Amino acid sequence: LRCKEHSDYGTITLLLTDECKGLQVLREGAGWCDVPYKEGALVVNAGSLLKDWTGGAVKATLHRVVAPAEYVGRHRYSAALFVDPDEDV
Repeated sequence: LRCKEHSDYGTITLLLTDECKGLQVLREGAGWCDVPYKEGALVVNAGSLLKDWTGGAVKATLHRVVAPAEYVGRHRYSAALFVDPDEDV
């Protein structure tokens, strides 16, 4: 594993990735599923705070990053924007 399973703390996370596979999400009834790469697309993860604010109507995205054999030794690049509320909210 490159990053163990977790959900992000805040409301949402916007993630721009490269073509290197490895990001997976846990889907109810389906287990861990690869997130496909699409050039120019953003991955949007719901955070734990959004789950709490909606009383569980929106589930936090449990995700992880694995190291597929064909990508071992290769760098994986991503840029994330974590959307967290101001402490006065």
